[in-house]
Amino acid sequence: TAVTWDDALGAASYTVYARGSRGYKAQCNSASIDCDFVYLECGQDYNITVVAQHDTCVSAQSEAITISS
Repeated sequence: TAVTWDDALGAASYTVYARGSRGYKAQCNSASIDCDFVYLECGQDYNITVVAQHDTCVSAQSEAITISS
């Protein structure tokens, strides 16, 4: 499942979190504005959030979106 987002000004990398409705969790690290979650368990809704990083600074988590797998 591919996820994309808007670029954050000054961000060097991103961490994307997937939290499933039945407890499954995954994360994806990316230097661009997309991540592909290959192993999400089927039959769950996932809340997806993104955190941007630059050097030692870390943003707040984005507003969650929900996807189904």
